Amino acid sequence: MTLFSKTNKIVTTFIFIIILIGFFLRLGRLDHDLWFDEAGQYWIAKGQNHFSLDIKTQGIYQILLNNRQSNLDPPLFGLLLHFWSSPNNSIIWLRLLPNLFGIFTLLYIYKTLKLFQLNYLLTVFICLLAWVSFSFIDYAQELRSYSLGMFSTAATFYYLNAYLLFHKNKKTLVKLITFSII
Repeated sequence: MTLFSKTNKIVTTFIFIIILIGFFLRLGRLDHDLWFDEAGQYWIAKGQNHFSLDIKTQGIYQILLNNRQSNLDPPLFGLLLHFWSSPNNSIIWLRLLPNLFGIFTLLYIYKTLKLFQLNYLLTVFICLLAWVSFSFIDYAQELRSYSLGMFSTAATFYYLNAYLLFHKNKKTLVKLITFSII
């Protein structure tokens, strides 16, 4: 066994431990009450607005219309939340959606670092900073589109660099365009 493979195994172990720590940190505060803007995001995903008296779920058109009038966020998160909340409306279940985007954001940060072939210690340090960052954790726990925005930015950055530096193929270009639109 060479020194390189031993180092690679140690770094992989550290990255895995960092991922587990970051995952459990993100699951910590999922059950507290919704803030006003989070509740508004939920109601918009149901086709209502912040002040609707009718609690009947509306269609996709009404979701897009209310999102444009009341929220001004890109509409994808509201649409995803509409379908995500169909089986369960518990606060923990609702907050798992942005939490998943937060975790995928950090995986794209790791993929980008690997793409640039940084030294192992620097990769571990940057991953550790990102995984335990209060801002990343807080935005992953809010029922808002922040984590989707961070995810699409991290994925776009990765695919842009992958396309420009290494993989000038149609598949990478399609992924780049898709994540840029999100």
